[in-house]
Amino acid sequence: MFDIIPATIPLPVALAALILAAILIGVSKSGFAGSTAILAVPLVANVIPVKQTLGFLLPLLILGDIAAVIQHRHHNSWPHFRWITIGGVIGVILATLLLVILVSHTQALALLLQFLVGLLCMIAVAFQFIRQMGGPLPHVPASPKAGYACGILAGFVSTLTNAAGPITTLYMLEQKLSKQIFTSTTVLIFLTLNLVKVPTYLAFGFISFNAMWLTLICLPAVPIGSLIGIWMHHRVPEKVFLYIIYLATLAASFSLLYKAIVSIL
Repeated sequence: MFDIIPATIPLPVALAALILAAILIGVSKSGFAGSTAILAVPLVANVIPVKQTLGFLLPLLILGDIAAVIQHRHHNSWPHFRWITIGGVIGVILATLLLVILVSHTQALALLLQFLVGLLCMIAVAFQFIRQMGGPLPHVPASPKAGYACGILAGFVSTLTNAAGPITTLYMLEQKLSKQIFTSTTVLIFLTLNLVKVPTYLAFGFISFNAMWLTLICLPAVPIGSLIGIWMHHRVPEKVFLYIIYLATLAASFSLLYKAIVSIL
């Protein structure tokens, strides 16, 4: 089950990183420091191959999404959910077609995914940092067409990197919804898009036997992370915690970019 962990990385170090990623997903889904899960993607991608990273993380994200949907149910904005998820399905299909084109170029596909994960996670952190600092954000029209476009981009990026949360958030922030409706609708969108990606991940071998074993080992860490997030809610300054996460994400993402660029050169 540990065959996908490179021999150059000590097994205890790799397992610690994978368990930490699961805990961060749980913390994020608890409602505390909602951007915390962004670190999980580059963190895991630095200890196992990127293709396996996507398959390892997806079940953990789905578990966290299910818990969040149960917690925030009955307060959804169905029009916004419909617009983004319809676009999201189209985005997943487009990403799947790209994978079909690249599937015979195994090395190129691996490098592309590694590069995209690093780059898009860095962009996501920049977006989150600007939002936390109260800086100006790109204006997204609050319209159905913008919702469909947001969904297409989110579905495409999510399929390739599991890191499309900021795209959906950027659109949803423009809707001026109450915090309860915003949260409930957003987590339901995430759950739906993650479930839609499952057939693609199975078809391309992202969800492998070895990756699933690692996922099962780390699965209990997700609810533990949720409990930690609830405990931290009134005890830890959220902004300080987020800035630490952002810096760690930048470091992990830069490492992925560096490895991809060096491999290409």
